[in-house]
Amino acid sequence: MDDVLERFRALLASASAVTGDGGCELLLSQLPPATARGFRLCAIPHQFDPGILAVLLPESPEDERQAIYNRLERLALVSPRGTMLAIHDSARTYLFKRWLATAGAEFHGASERLRVFFDGRETGASGQDRSDTLRQRMFHWIGADQSAGVAEFERLCRADRKAARFSDCASLIALVHEYDAILTAPNQGRLMYHEAKLAADRNDLGLAERIFQSALANTALPPELQMKTRNRLGLLYSSERRWDDAIAALESAQAIARGLDHSRQLPIIIHDLAVAWRGKGNRERSQELLEEAIKLADAQQNLLCLATAWNSLGTLHRSFHEYKKAVDAYNKSLAYLERMGEFRQAAVYNNLGDVYAELTDWKTSRNYFEKSLAIGREAADTIGQAKTLTNLIRVYANSNQEEDAIRAGTTAVNYFLALHDEYNAAAAMLRIAKIHRSAKRFPEALEAYGKSIDLYTAAGDNQAAKDVEEERRTVTRPVRLPWWAWAGPLLILLVLVVVFVVLALRNGAK
Repeated sequence: MDDVLERFRALLASASAVTGDGGCELLLSQLPPATARGFRLCAIPHQFDPGILAVLLPESPEDERQAIYNRLERLALVSPRGTMLAIHDSARTYLFKRWLATAGAEFHGASERLRVFFDGRETGASGQDRSDTLRQRMFHWIGADQSAGVAEFERLCRADRKAARFSDCASLIALVHEYDAILTAPNQGRLMYHEAKLAADRNDLGLAERIFQSALANTALPPELQMKTRNRLGLLYSSERRWDDAIAALESAQAIARGLDHSRQLPIIIHDLAVAWRGKGNRERSQELLEEAIKLADAQQNLLCLATAWNSLGTLHRSFHEYKKAVDAYNKSLAYLERMGEFRQAAVYNNLGDVYAELTDWKTSRNYFEKSLAIGREAADTIGQAKTLTNLIRVYANSNQEEDAIRAGTTAVNYFLALHDEYNAAAAMLRIAKIHRSAKRFPEALEAYGKSIDLYTAAGDNQAAKDVEEERRTVTRPVRLPWWAWAGPLLILLVLVVVFVVLALRNGAK
């Protein structure tokens, strides 16, 4: 008996020292070789059933595969997940890393068979089942052919981002990260690029910037991906109103695009650069770049870029109160979007609503804003809805619809906060404060001003917070009249007194 115990201890110590996961290796050493091989292969997919085991062990007779499946089902490291089985996460992670360490013919062959299996299951699948199937196919495609699998990842990720399915996009990224140990440097850069875009979508701008910068530090990043990464980094800086940083990043992207003669991307980058120059306050440079972007996009019939550039040109004209030119530009943008059938019409309708609000044509403004809101709801565009609701506050307030104005503002604030956009939430809250103040509801006004100050501070705009604080003080202290406001009536009174005295003296003289 002592000899048996000693051999068991030696086996356990050896397994732990060699593998770092003695429990898993000890289990494998105690299983029949065919079952141990099946257990290792079942760590490649995330779940398995008799059908997947048949894909993993195509050379084994059916009765042998069933016997292996029955043994695996009884193991402590295997548990049911719905109608399938799964190896416990820690054990599967350990075994999958062992496969990646060798990445030999057996692993690639099993991965290719699984890719084909899930490819077949896509036919007839719909909804969530189809999404799950596509993700699993992509996962095994990377194991079979890394370049093709990563290309499929990018296709799926773009589709999920366009439909605002950010959780699905995050799931795709997590799956690709399982291959970190064997991803080539260029593919690591591609993964970081999409991960940073997702962080920006979720308004985690600090994380997005760090990932973009890490991607640019990757010396193996292909020039085209360097260009796209610098472009996205420029957009991120623009969203934070860091105009100099944005211009530097976008000019770097533009230089790469011109060097690659990458004409399809070039007008888009030039457009983004124009927007940054507009933010910095240089109208001439912004308009010059927008006109160049329109010319390039027109030559290649890039309808989306044309629509985007005309929309931005309209906003540039609006910022200088050139309302007719702004409306003409916005309508050109709409014409291109209508040809494409794009939901981005919501943004242009929102801008048209702004024009007519500045012209105090509240009825027309409201119609455009509500058109924008309807499209945003249908497209599940939360940030677009939040911006339109913020604009509707002023329209409703000037149309004697105070309750609708406050309701729109409150919804906008909640949307912005859900997106971690404290700056725009502060702006919406400030509009609510002004409505309460106009209605002489001073306690409510003070509370809303306070929330706006806190949000501007959280957004890092201390100047805006200071300006709102100064405005809030005027709610609680008496407003002092300028000297001419009280001196004027006093002077009139003095003149009347002099006239009265003169008349009285004349009457006395008579």
